[in-house]
Amino acid sequence: MEHLERYRGIHVIFAITLFIGAVVLLLPPQTSDLMINEDGPIEMLSAIGYLIAAGWLFNGGFQKRLSHGFSSGTIVLFLGLRELDFHTRFTTMGIFKTRFFISDTVPPMEKAIVSLIVIAMLLGLFLYARKHLPQFIAGLKSKGRTAISIACAIGLAVFSKTLDRNSNLIMDCVALISSIDITQLLRVAEETSELAIPLFILLAISYSQLNETEPEFAPAIEH
Repeated sequence: MEHLERYRGIHVIFAITLFIGAVVLLLPPQTSDLMINEDGPIEMLSAIGYLIAAGWLFNGGFQKRLSHGFSSGTIVLFLGLRELDFHTRFTTMGIFKTRFFISDTVPPMEKAIVSLIVIAMLLGLFLYARKHLPQFIAGLKSKGRTAISIACAIGLAVFSKTLDRNSNLIMDCVALISSIDITQLLRVAEETSELAIPLFILLAISYSQLNETEPEFAPAIEH
């Protein structure tokens, strides 16, 4: 019982995610599609969650309560912009696809500028991870709620990306053993998983501020 109470926030987010997914699946097909389409309500809620989390982190940085609030906020802000496909609005195509760098339709100057931006982002993420990964691992070993919340967010990001990249393969495999069309189920699972990611980030920030004495990890949060 004590374990359930301690990690109640984590359980609640998983329950909310499953509930939303079930509701969307039970809606009429046209309404269900509307909910999970690009720029639909679920995607917009995900983006709003990222922006709120980024604002919370930036505010902590300004008030010097979160010593690395700015770096954390920047990463979360980028995630929010990525959710809104912001990176495709100023370039010929999505910059996180290999095709961008090998396609003849993308101007060489555009490729050069984007390459510099991507290299800078990767370098920043590497330095960020190198500094905070030991603290994150220590938080997981001590079963810290902040670290577990971040681990859930990372796990769901990997899960949703796996569904996105391998949806056709998964459907082909299911088709071999069943006549059930799981296309809609995979789409709903992907979008609701992405919605849970910013919720877990918000929960991690909350835990880190409510439990200042616990040896936990949050994205670049130290007291």
